[in-house]
Parts: sequence; C-alpha cells; structure tokens
Amino acid sequence: LSSCVMMAMMLVCIWGTRSSIATLAGSSQTAKKFNLTRVYTDLYQALENHSFRALFFSTLVFYIFAGTHGALSMHLKTFFWQLDTTGIQYWQYGAILGGVFGLPMVPYLNRWVDKKWTVIIGCTGAAIANTTPVLLQMAGMMPTDQSVLVPILVVLSTLSTFSAIQAGVTVASMMGDIADEHELTHGTRQEGIYFGSYNFSAKCTTALGNLVAGFTLDLISFPVNSKPGFVREEVLFNFGAMYSSVALITIFSTWIFWAYSLDKKKHDQIMLALQQRNRGEQEAATKWDESGVSEQPA
Repeated sequence: LSSCVMMAMMLVCIWGTRSSIATLAGSSQTAKKFNLTRVYTDLYQALENHSFRALFFSTLVFYIFAGTHGALSMHLKTFFWQLDTTGIQYWQYGAILGGVFGLPMVPYLNRWVDKKWTVIIGCTGAAIANTTPVLLQMAGMMPTDQSVLVPILVVLSTLSTFSAIQAGVTVASMMGDIADEHELTHGTRQEGIYFGSYNFSAKCTTALGNLVAGFTLDLISFPVNSKPGFVREEVLFNFGAMYSSVALITIFSTWIFWAYSLDKKKHDQIMLALQQRNRGEQEAATKWDESGVSEQPA
C-alpha cells in the first residue's frame, strides 16, 4: 500500500511539473554524448568546489548517524521505552506532523539565518530531540507512566522531524546554489552530478548505518528473539548509552560543514554575474542575426 501511494504521488509530481522543464536553467544546453570517462571527469570537477566538498562529506557523515538511529528506532520504541502498538502509532503521527509543519518553515528560516545555519540548527535540533529523552531515562528522570511518557515522546518526535526537515530541504536547495556557481565557473549546468552524488552517498551511508546498528546490538549482547519487559536493565542501559553516543557524529559532521562558504550574499553575486553574461550572449546573438557578423559580448 505504501509503495502504491508513493508511486502515485511521484507520478502526480512529475505530471504537475512537466511544464517547467522548458524553463529550467540549462534546458537549452546542448546535450553531450554519454561516456563513462566523462562521468568521473564531471565528478572530479564537482569535487573541486570546496563548498560542495563540505556539503557532500558532512551530509555523508550525518547520514551515518541518521541511518544508525533509524535502524535502532524499533528496538528503542519496543524494548527501551516498552511502548505498545498504540504508543508507537502516536509516535509516528508526531513524526508526520513535524514534517507537515516543518516544511513551510524552511524558506522563512533560510531568510532569517541563511542556509548554512539552517542546516546546522536542523541537524543539531534533530540530534538533541532524539537523544535527550534517552539520556534522561538513563538518569532515571523520565516518567514511567505510559499516559505521561507517550505524549512527551510524541512531542519530541515532532520536534525531531521538524528540525530534520529544515536541514534536508535546505541541503537540496544548496545543491542548486552550487550548480549556479559551477555554471559561472565552467559554463555548464551540472545538477545531475551534484544531486546524483549526494543521493548516492545518502543511500550508501544509510546502509552503513544499518551495519553500525547491527554491530552495536552485537557489542552490547542484545538478546535475540527478546520480548519487551524481559530484557535485563544492564543491557537496556548499554543500549541507551550506545544510542546516545551515536549523536556525537553530528559534531564531526558540523565541523566538516563549517567550511561551506556559499552564503546568500555570494550566491546573489553569482546570479547577477550569470544574468549579465547571459544578457551579453543574447545581445551578441542578436547582433549576429542583424549583421551576420559575430561580436563578442562586453
């Protein structure tokens, strides 16, 4: 059912945006014949951009954290918090609400604090909302009554997704900004290389997160075929410690991302330079049509 819904939504998106294809930046660019060598040449050219390197490697590291937490989430809900199916259901509702309310806030936050800080705030906020209740539980400071515990976890789940959506959408927007910078430097659009390499790294590192999660469960000797309420307190404490310590990865991710320098001011300058260059090329083309003589733009 989920697959059918996803497929239907993707088809609606494709059909609804098809009229915009002709107006996309680079739509008039002459297509080059595909060859495998050019793929790696284009990738190397993209990695020469220091802002892309910072964004690429920082998100790569962050997705290891996200993938590990995602793989351990069902163990967290079922064994650590010992939630029933209703509690887990409300937890998921909170995550959906966080996405629904978080998405419209992205452009406002980008304008208030710029895209770089939106990503930093979003990643940090998601990590804090994910790990704080676990740390408090380890310290014996969380309620045990499910009627009180579940609403708290639902609110934190909402905040976590709300924060994560700020970072996720903004990173995609940053890829577009980097493509603009690439066009100014090299004269061609390369969204495919930037978005393709980013999505590939996200999938690989999410898979790596699953591997790390498996090693984590083996390391703390989490019992196989366990039942909620029958796992030793020592094992649950170690699980909470390992789950929380993974959040330290976000510190390393933020440190790498600090090198990103394509802020709004610099991007505005890039767009102005592109507009001036395109205007010059159009004027040159017009003069050619009128006189039949090629003239270089100023």
